Amino acid sequence: MQKKEFLDQLRMLANIPGTPGQEMKVVQELVMNFESVSDCVEVDQMGNLYAYLDGDKPGPKMMVSAHSDEIGCIVQRIDDNGFIRIEKTGGVLESLLVGRKVNVKGHFGVVGVKAGHLQTPEERKRQPATSELYVDVGAKSYEEVLEMGIQIGDSITYISEIEQFTNEDLICGKAIDNRSCCVLLVELFKLWNIVILAVR
Repeated sequence: MQKKEFLDQLRMLANIPGTPGQEMKVVQELVMNFESVSDCVEVDQMGNLYAYLDGDKPGPKMMVSAHSDEIGCIVQRIDDNGFIRIEKTGGVLESLLVGRKVNVKGHFGVVGVKAGHLQTPEERKRQPATSELYVDVGAKSYEEVLEMGIQIGDSITYISEIEQFTNEDLICGKAIDNRSCCVLLVELFKLWNIVILAVR
């Protein structure tokens, strides 16, 4: 696999929202990728994807796994003024949330916190807790947020394109640790099609 092809696949997969428990769109894309390189593809009720390659010799079986979710947040409640209160899903650091652009059910939003000139001296000295953060999607009321189709429990994902550094072997962006392994698994299946595997 060439570097450009890998990056194109990674960009495509990383741009699909998929916080823990909400990965089905990612799984659906991966099913299409695995169908052409495996003997059987299954998805269970939990959303786990299983792709199989059948060998024709007796021998040990091998499993290689990756996960497809990404860290993010969920809608915890909606304020009367249209701000969305959040709860973290995964290892999200509050220090990296303030000012971040996010996607809430297809709507653009920004993570906000009480303005600096309104904070107490003590509040300025510490990191804000998740309960002090909110997402602004441009709505002015609770009802307006509901009209946008946003509900409590909806997932919130980062808006972050995969970028290359000056050293083009290095990249940054969201969901890279998870989705890069998914891309590599598909590529591994292409390579394993030419080696001898044990019977499933």
